[in-house]
Amino acid sequence: MSKKKQRRHRLLKKLCPDSEEPFSRFQDMKRHIFTKHGKDITSLHVYNTSNVKKYTKEGTEIIIKFSCPGCRDVFSIVSELAHHVDNNHVKRAPTLENLTIEDQRWVLNGHDISSQFQEYRQSCITASRTTEFAVESHFNELLAISGIPVLQRRGNYEDLPTDIFPPSSLTTVRTEILAEYKRNTFQLHIREAVQSIIQQFVDENITEIRAKIELLSLCEPVVTPSPQDSIEPTEYECAVIMAIVALLSHSEAHLTSSYAHLFMHDLLSAKKPSKVAHCSNIVPEEFDDAVNRPDYKIDVYAYSGYRFSYTNAYGDVKKSRNVSVTLLAKDFYRLCIFSKEAIDRYNLINVLSFQVTANSVTFFAMQLKSPFLYTVTELVRFCILAKKCDLLDLMGKMDNLLFVASLYRDHCVVSENNLTPWRCDTLSSAYLDVIKNKLAPRKRTCNLTLDS
Repeated sequence: MSKKKQRRHRLLKKLCPDSEEPFSRFQDMKRHIFTKHGKDITSLHVYNTSNVKKYTKEGTEIIIKFSCPGCRDVFSIVSELAHHVDNNHVKRAPTLENLTIEDQRWVLNGHDISSQFQEYRQSCITASRTTEFAVESHFNELLAISGIPVLQRRGNYEDLPTDIFPPSSLTTVRTEILAEYKRNTFQLHIREAVQSIIQQFVDENITEIRAKIELLSLCEPVVTPSPQDSIEPTEYECAVIMAIVALLSHSEAHLTSSYAHLFMHDLLSAKKPSKVAHCSNIVPEEFDDAVNRPDYKIDVYAYSGYRFSYTNAYGDVKKSRNVSVTLLAKDFYRLCIFSKEAIDRYNLINVLSFQVTANSVTFFAMQLKSPFLYTVTELVRFCILAKKCDLLDLMGKMDNLLFVASLYRDHCVVSENNLTPWRCDTLSSAYLDVIKNKLAPRKRTCNLTLDS
């Protein structure tokens, strides 16, 4: 990677000037200063109709200053504000001009994918200035502005400009990325053992507790192995078996709405004390927006001292299929942004994400593939059927589950290389504020196929 001038960010720290106690909000700090130190701090006066009327009525002289949208600086004239914003706060689109094709660009079958994507990204940035993008029909454009192309499992990409990205080219790109991940299959004797136990459970020859015990016993080391059991289950196979055990705990009435947490916990973080999978009922510490939080995430802790290290998986769950396509697309968009921010913050090779719609589960992986290009690739999609008799259908999905479990454990880790020179800015969430509450009817076309 070529050397790049290190960027600087000014962070506003809210600190009590007397006790040096830190705060997350200015209002809390002012309240502390008043109650603890007896000092009443003057408030910021915002320009609005109410304040103009208030201070005019009081006979107070009004001095208007122009506030910077990117920091707390104020200016007396608009031209000074414009000059300040242009020189300090405008995000600049990255350029490939100084990067060599051999070392820094992604070239596939003679096609410079990096250049093609940057051309598409620039066209999206230009279009965004005159067109109001709808998240359900323009999520590709919105994500491209943040450097993220979406590679779905589909044969056509008519919603993307074919002169820049021929559909066959995008299919080849997705195939190339998937080939980077090792895809194992279940050992035959382990698969047959799991199928036999599930069959007995479905036929009601054994109880739920007995089925769980026998499945979990497959994950235990064999003391005196027989020839056919000489090869014990791998770590990844054990994760899949434990995820299947989680499904046995739910009745038919609750399977579709309650399986997600236990299923994902066992598939991704079981037997890993350093990984904590949980529903995000509180605002994650790495994100400030209380609305834009994931439903689910997995935090990884250091073995020494058990200190938080990074978050490498995010999920969103909708219990019903009857969900607005805008909401589905918005949730997918948020997962992509969470994943990108995790890669940027924690220097990760990959971040896993999943989206659950009723009993349909879709897994994605994001990686910083080349400078300013974060690919989000659809991995696998399958349905967790809601009836006990359908549990046998899981046998046909075991290899896909094994693929997800191994990818997460082997690839969603910290990179040994410094990825900072490859990063690019993320589109501000303020851009989507005007459309976040406009929910589309189900009949509106959506190019994101998550619930099929």
